[in-house]
Amino acid sequence: MRAAPPIQAALSGGQFERLLMLSLYLGTALVLVVWLSQGFDLPWFAPAVAVPVGMVGLGWWLARRLMPTASGALRWDGQQWSLLPSVGQAEPVQSLAVQLDLGPWLLLRLRLADSSRRSLWRVLNQKGAGTSWHGIRVALQAHGGQARTSAVHGQGAGPA
Repeated sequence: MRAAPPIQAALSGGQFERLLMLSLYLGTALVLVVWLSQGFDLPWFAPAVAVPVGMVGLGWWLARRLMPTASGALRWDGQQWSLLPSVGQAEPVQSLAVQLDLGPWLLLRLRLADSSRRSLWRVLNQKGAGTSWHGIRVALQAHGGQARTSAVHGQGAGPA
């Protein structure tokens, strides 16, 4: 099987995704307020203030923690994936997995070769990737997952 050709695509800055996360938390908070005010004999203002503030605060914290503010790029060099931050040097990727594929929008989970760091979540969309879109999707389909090592390919391993 032939390898996908080298390709690079710009990652999204995640502004829309952070706004979507906040909106979902706010919607959840509003449903909770209605449920609390209907189900319990509480004054309407107690849950109407506390619940949305708490939920939006949690949503804001998660959105800032999970979605990056700097976009960067994702590169496949024919052998290995690399994350190119907006500032700094390229970092090799140990594993890369597509978590959500909505056609023109992909949610990726990356773990860098420096395994001490937690998983990174990045967004790749068709608009940001431009003409690289098809090539990057082919490379993700063919070469996503764990980084390949010589033991995976059977080199260096003797008969069992």
